[in-house]
Amino acid sequence: MILANRLILPILFFLMGLAVLLTNLNPERPQSIWFLLAGAMILIFSIFWALFSLNVLSGKNWLLYTAIIAVPSLLLAYRNYASIADELEFKRIEAERFEVVKQRLIKIREAQIAYKLAKGKFCKSFDELIAFVNNGT
Repeated sequence: MILANRLILPILFFLMGLAVLLTNLNPERPQSIWFLLAGAMILIFSIFWALFSLNVLSGKNWLLYTAIIAVPSLLLAYRNYASIADELEFKRIEAERFEVVKQRLIKIREAQIAYKLAKGKFCKSFDELIAFVNNGT
């Protein structure tokens, strides 16, 4: 029973790492290579954890094993964070640009309506529309 209690968390982490790897199998929503590597690191970490819990690996080399796992894990965590942050920044810039384009299109629409009221038809060229807006003729 004590052994089973010591293996619960490593098994849960193993299943979590397996789930992360299996999400990469979905072709409709592919993940980056960094996500795949993070899943592999979770699996490796859980295996090491289980081996420590079973006393297969000695505690003498614990610091070495931790360093072997921790350094790539930290790098992968940063890469995952950076990829999400890049996506959020892209969406923010996209929204700003979309708003600028939307405002410009509204101004063009207003200018076209004013042109139609003055001349009875919509303007066919931007040069003529710009001249109309600037000069009123």
